[in-house]
Amino acid sequence: MDNEDKLSKGVGNLETERLKAGIVKIKDVEIEYVEKAKSDKVVFIVEHSDAENSLKISSAKILTGANKEELKTVGLWYNLDKEDNIQKGSAVANVLQFLNATNLNYTKGKDIELVEGKDGYLTIKAYS
Repeated sequence: MDNEDKLSKGVGNLETERLKAGIVKIKDVEIEYVEKAKSDKVVFIVEHSDAENSLKISSAKILTGANKEELKTVGLWYNLDKEDNIQKGSAVANVLQFLNATNLNYTKGKDIELVEGKDGYLTIKAYS
């Protein structure tokens, strides 16, 4: 298709297809530095049955608030405590506890559920 053909295209009637929520397998996990935030973020590489390529998921839906009654989608920021362990109560700690994993390496190969988060993007479900 040349440029003239591209310039003469109108707007179609089809919506963008979104991947559906569901159970996926964690293939790998990475720590990526986010320049804008000047911080590290945990990124889960997952296999989704409807996707050709692996997906990168770096957020989770967790229960927050004094009585853990509010659902909130949060980023998986890699924060360490004074003893150089993953910060207790952090989103990453919530995901690890939900998966019964003692560290991020032990999440590889586990199944996890993706749900719709804010803005319609898929996010990890880390609550019961």
